[in-house]
Amino acid sequence: MKRRSAKGENISRLIQLAWILFWQAFAWFVKDPIARRFGKKNAVSKHDRLRILFETLGGSFIKFGQMLALQPDIIPLEYCDALFDLMDRVKPFPYEKARESILRELGDEPENIFEDFDQKPIATASIGQVYVGKLNGRKVAIKVQRPNAQVDLAGDIRIMKGCLNLVRKWRIRPLFFLLEPLSEFVQWTAEELNYWNEARYMIRVRENARDRPGERIPEVFVEHTTEKILVAEFIEGTVVLNYLRKRNDPTLQSD
Repeated sequence: MKRRSAKGENISRLIQLAWILFWQAFAWFVKDPIARRFGKKNAVSKHDRLRILFETLGGSFIKFGQMLALQPDIIPLEYCDALFDLMDRVKPFPYEKARESILRELGDEPENIFEDFDQKPIATASIGQVYVGKLNGRKVAIKVQRPNAQVDLAGDIRIMKGCLNLVRKWRIRPLFFLLEPLSEFVQWTAEELNYWNEARYMIRVRENARDRPGERIPEVFVEHTTEKILVAEFIEGTVVLNYLRKRNDPTLQSD
């Protein structure tokens, strides 16, 4: 099958984004207010609608939502709390897709590589999702990239770069403040598409913390790591996101 050109993919992605924005705007201004007015149980709050918007747009927009979740100085706290779910509670992709990716990347099915492999992910985010398994008798975290991550994020990156070039070329001064943060965001997102970058950072930090008994950095299993698969030691502990959720939600503080 002939692959579409980058221009064709950009146009397709723009149409998809426009369609999603139209329906989410309709929900924000029409559907949700009506549902809340009549007290319907399925009424969606404004902060949850924003999270749904970023999740539905997918690709780098989820990454952008993750960044906003950590900016209570920019958006209200209830919006930050809703956007926290984009860190690890994005709608998961089917296990069958993860199995196919592991087979393609590592040359065998997960059941044959790992002594144990839980098919239910413990965390799901914009680029991949994490499974728990056992390798050589050790508990490990297996991070598997989403099947469409390369296409969606690469397309978004091209669109963002195009917008940045237009701002520079046409000297749109009111938008100059976006140049630096968006350029950094594009670079950061492009790096995250290759799990080898994350693996190298983990290895370097682990080496730097070798003589520090108060720090423990997960070991990377390099022989089972590829551009789209990352296998590392699983360390039990409290997830920072859960701590933040409990701190901001009184109903969780007793857990």
